[in-house]
Amino acid sequence: MRKITTRPVSGTATSLTLCIAAAIWTTSADAASFDCKRAATPVEQAICADSALGDVDSQLAEIYKDTQVALPDAQASEIARIIVLTWANERLGFPGDAGGE
Repeated sequence: MRKITTRPVSGTATSLTLCIAAAIWTTSADAASFDCKRAATPVEQAICADSALGDVDSQLAEIYKDTQVALPDAQASEIARIIVLTWANERLGFPGDAGGE
């Protein structure tokens, strides 16, 4: 019967393992629709801290982008943009018109 021996893990294997772990962590950390390194508000920080929230944020951003493309004209697109900005400002507690008027 052949004896099984163990060898220490080489530096290459350790480096490869660390690279794979970093890639997995980066993928989930970057799930938000924005750069989490620049997260300034409590809402942005919460989205970046929770991978499920980051995934939902990315999905919402994709839906918004698809909606903008599907709208019939620039006026409809602008109205949709103002609605989204108004919702975002109200969510953050900023009253008022997000359309800049």
